[in-house]
Amino acid sequence: MHPHASALGLLLSATLACTPTAPTTSSGPESAPAPSPKSAQEEIDEAVKVAPPPSITLIAEAPGRDPSEIESMVTTPLEAALRSISGVARLESRSSAGSATLTITFDPGVEIERARAAVFERLNETRSSIPDDVTTILAADLASRSRSTLFTLSPGTDRGASPDMLATVVDELRRELRQTPGVAAIEACGERPPQVLIAADPQRLKAYALTPLALRRALQAAPPSGPPGLVGVVDGAQGAGIEGLESLVITTAGEPPSPVYLRDLASISLAPAQPECDALHLGAGEVIVGVVRPHRGADEATVRAAVETLLRGQIERLSPRGVLLQVHPPPATTIHVEMPAPPLGEASRSLEELRRTLPTALPGGSQALLLAPRDEGPVDAEILLFGAPMGPDALRGLEERLAQLPGLHVRDIQSLGVASRQRLRIMGDDLELAYELAQEVARLAETVPGVLGAKPRTAMTPELTVHGRRDALARLGLTSEELAQTAALALHDVEVARRLIDGRDVPVILRIGERTVGHRPPEALGSIQLPLPGGGAVPLHAVADIRLQTSPHGIHHTDGRRSVDIDLRLAEPEIRAAVDRLLAAKLILPRGVVLTWE
Repeated sequence: MHPHASALGLLLSATLACTPTAPTTSSGPESAPAPSPKSAQEEIDEAVKVAPPPSITLIAEAPGRDPSEIESMVTTPLEAALRSISGVARLESRSSAGSATLTITFDPGVEIERARAAVFERLNETRSSIPDDVTTILAADLASRSRSTLFTLSPGTDRGASPDMLATVVDELRRELRQTPGVAAIEACGERPPQVLIAADPQRLKAYALTPLALRRALQAAPPSGPPGLVGVVDGAQGAGIEGLESLVITTAGEPPSPVYLRDLASISLAPAQPECDALHLGAGEVIVGVVRPHRGADEATVRAAVETLLRGQIERLSPRGVLLQVHPPPATTIHVEMPAPPLGEASRSLEELRRTLPTALPGGSQALLLAPRDEGPVDAEILLFGAPMGPDALRGLEERLAQLPGLHVRDIQSLGVASRQRLRIMGDDLELAYELAQEVARLAETVPGVLGAKPRTAMTPELTVHGRRDALARLGLTSEELAQTAALALHDVEVARRLIDGRDVPVILRIGERTVGHRPPEALGSIQLPLPGGGAVPLHAVADIRLQTSPHGIHHTDGRRSVDIDLRLAEPEIRAAVDRLLAAKLILPRGVVLTWE
């Protein structure tokens, strides 16, 4: 599964225009006279009228590498290549565990197709400067999620539809919606498609002199159906289902040699996958939330009408199958909340607490959806409220109620016609210093009357990391790519193949050990075997340092410089001027560090 697939937060955020001030250095934010403040509605109207500049999003995946390795080995070389493209106005990136996301914004008037061609050209030129195991993907040219159509799928009143049935319906709707002119992507949160899970026992692998990487390669070489057989040994058993997988011959052992089947090394099961993103209709249970996004530049009203017509035409067809399909209007109010990262391996605890307590803070009778991507970092959730928009006083009251929930931070609340979020950005090469300064900026800003909240974006989270020792790797003839691939298998569930199960194409997931990411202590990971070029194997701890450490959940760059954002919640947009004055008087920035409004 792609790491970025779980990033469905900020699904329907409104895009609000902000007037940036000039960058500043050690004297704090610039004190030049600010332009006459615009009302929130004027800013929204301007954002709607002005077409956004063309932009391209690039995703680079490198499983098994931590954020600092992604930054140095993937993000930085890609940025260096992309910055040389003519017409680039801004380059932003986020380096996280296993992947990097880069957003290239071009000058107005740049033709998007020509820009995409230039990006492809630079990527081809850069292949030799990034690791071989990195996969790059150009995301579709999508319009803002605020221009999308929202629908939900859930079991009907008889609760008849299973997770597998709902996942099947999502696939059917995707196929039909993709045929609609102007539709670029269909995203889903809460989906639980079927998967084959192979949970391999590390001790059994070691007993047969097999490494996780060797098992992965064997599974990737297996035929999707028909008679199984690997390493030149054919079992003769037929079958494309679980039985066929169990009969796969992985190696031979003993004298005379006899086959070692996959069932000798692992337990194999077919079950719904855990959702990469949780979706809950508050008061009505779990749902799948679908977001149909148009192409950038498409006639959004025409696309929305066609999508809604197609979806509404499916309602009666799906009802006999126990599936309830609902098409929703855009949410009137969108709330982004954050909770601290839970202890390693307990990612669901904070989310469960949020599910339990959230209804007590929302207005009575609210129709609301909760969406929260699952990962090992902070819980970054989105609440969509339907109905009438809320005025400033109602929004402040809602925030006060939400703030009473233990550990909950309200990052942003937006309702139609009300703009309140502003963002400051600190740019500097020293990430720890930038984060400390961001905390100081937030502390100072919260002393200004009318600032309802301020918090740095970059969160420090506990994570297990695998850092290779170059001398040990070189001495044994191992590469950093082989180490990264083994680390990915040790730390994460990895999709290794797809297989036909009862006529359906199903992902095959490999898990090393009985417990998932974050549950295994460093010493258990250290015993995972890494294959040597000349045969044999060596444990991870012999060539790498495995540590539980606190580090940024993601490392952000703005035009090649590390950056940390501070979200401010303001009772009125005009309060920004008071924040400027206070920071100019109280904050001293080191040489080379820049503070600016975004």
